[in-house]
Amino acid sequence: MHTPNTAAATPSAAASPRPAGPALRPFGILRFILAVLVMVHHFGLDLAPPWAHAWTARLAPGDLAVTVFFALSGFIILEAVGFFYARRPLPFLINRALRILPQFFAALVVAVLAFAALWSLGILRSVEGKALGPAVFSAKNIAANALSVVPLSGRFGPTVDYLYLWPVWSLRVELVFYLAVFAALALAARYRAGARYAAALDWTLAALALAGMAAAVFVIAAGAESSAQFAPYFVFGGTVFLSAREGGSRKGRVARAMALLCVPLMLWQMWSYNSFIHLDYGRSHAGQVALHGGLLAAFVWLAVWSRRAPGWWDRRLGDLAYPLFLNHLTMGAVMRSAGADDTLIGALAAMALSVALALVMERTVEPAIKSLRDRWRGVAI
Repeated sequence: MHTPNTAAATPSAAASPRPAGPALRPFGILRFILAVLVMVHHFGLDLAPPWAHAWTARLAPGDLAVTVFFALSGFIILEAVGFFYARRPLPFLINRALRILPQFFAALVVAVLAFAALWSLGILRSVEGKALGPAVFSAKNIAANALSVVPLSGRFGPTVDYLYLWPVWSLRVELVFYLAVFAALALAARYRAGARYAAALDWTLAALALAGMAAAVFVIAAGAESSAQFAPYFVFGGTVFLSAREGGSRKGRVARAMALLCVPLMLWQMWSYNSFIHLDYGRSHAGQVALHGGLLAAFVWLAVWSRRAPGWWDRRLGDLAYPLFLNHLTMGAVMRSAGADDTLIGALAAMALSVALALVMERTVEPAIKSLRDRWRGVAI
């Protein structure tokens, strides 16, 4: 892979001011739609009436939405590497941790407090309808939940008696990807000269991408549970960025060829994916292919061909996507405990309240960490 004009894009502080950053793309609405699809998936299966349950089960829109999140992440991270993090592996990793972890821990605190309030009223039930006991509030269970975001925590950490935030598995996948890019940056940083550094980073990222794709083939063919099966999505997002940046150059053509190679791997992963809970929903593969392809096409169009700058509404919706992704299950448990299940009105009310909670979390958590993220990035964007 090639990180375009890395030496020029990320000069040292002594040479010239750090650039303002890449032109922002209107990804906000897509990110919000993906978060809504995850919410529809969970509430459609656990709160909605039977006919909605059947429709949701056949499409499993949340599974598809999460993989498109991974493609978006690949694009955004490789773009950030080119603009902000040349020779700066530690600031890259710290900034990405600040993006993921504060909202996660804040969502976990809200979930524990909400469950404790429901327990005190004697009505606590999980979003899927399971009656919960005092074990969910044990120090061991809360510590296990806090550590659940760490890769391999399920194998080496304390056992989770009840998982408050199911989507945490996708955060572990994200962190594995961040650690891999951090390693590539650290290896390339051994070379200080601009041309040698750019070449070293190109080759390191290319080797990382090829290794990830090879691992995905092995894991998908074996039917194993591993983060490696999602590597083609991250690679696809990164090569879409490079293709858009490099245009018709040789490196741009190589990036497009690699992106095209990811397409059958993504289709294969989607076709064979049975989610981490091993349930056969009797899925509509044709419907899934159409939805998955449409979401990925929307991502490519926004990334490559759209020239519209994001408006305030696009930014606001994008800001809500991550807290909505994290917090909607807590609101689902609240609605289920209140008896608002198996009705369309209950599911819609849970969605509306989830958006409201996401807005509160975004307004309270993000301002506290924005200045820290800007400091490690080197520029406010």
